Amino acid sequence: MADGHVVKGALYCIAGDNLGSHTLGGFTENFSSSEYFCRYCLISRTAFEGADPNVCGQARTPETYRAAIDQLETEGVLQQHHRDSKKVVATHPKSLQYVIDGDIIGLGYHSLVKQLQVRVENVKRSDTPKIKKRKIRKEINAGASIQKLSQEWPFLFKEVGMVAHFQELTGVHLIEFFLANVDRKGARLLNFFKCVDAHEHKQVLDALLKQQTERGQSTCCSEEIIQMVLLLLAHFDEKEEHLFHFVEKMSLAEEVQMENVPPTPCLIVCGK
Repeated sequence: MADGHVVKGALYCIAGDNLGSHTLGGFTENFSSSEYFCRYCLISRTAFEGADPNVCGQARTPETYRAAIDQLETEGVLQQHHRDSKKVVATHPKSLQYVIDGDIIGLGYHSLVKQLQVRVENVKRSDTPKIKKRKIRKEINAGASIQKLSQEWPFLFKEVGMVAHFQELTGVHLIEFFLANVDRKGARLLNFFKCVDAHEHKQVLDALLKQQTERGQSTCCSEEIIQMVLLLLAHFDEKEEHLFHFVEKMSLAEEVQMENVPPTPCLIVCGK
């Protein structure tokens, strides 16, 4: 505010007609031919158009909703989230595109996809979405497995959760701090690799030549950041296949074949 006070707000509810509410909630937007078209009960279109005008279906409950979510996930609903998010961000880029300091992060809509995924996972949870910090700390200190922690606290394993947790522990906004340092020191680091290191290490020169032939092909990240990561790998003579494990572009986490993943820490990359 003008006097320096900060007033925080939150979205409490959204008012809309049937079509608008279905769109925001991820429900069917086709009322004329969908078999299950009602948000309140499980009546089928066949029963609804039958002889009894007062017929009602089984009421929808949190349990039936979670069961429907599970079924939709197996049928590729997350791929639909990607398509919908891309379409929405293309229509409203100023409001929804993921941009930091003028740079489009990733494809610009992955942040929205992740938010949709987190909300679906929170609906499936049996306890409150609010993070219970003491319980989390107790489970981590007791040696709970990563698989168990990711199932009970999915928020911690999403980008937004990691950033929030890191900021709470250190007081530093990880992404903003990283990008600010790239702006300040990135050019100097790249200049060192190109003008000094490339003359001393053949693997760095090879990496530079490879990047020159592939320049402009990347759409997932800042080219400057990609250059720095790959040149750092070359400088320390690390193999790319030890750090990156590539899967199909639209792969889900549960679809990754873990037996093919390197035993050492690595990044699983969707697409080439």
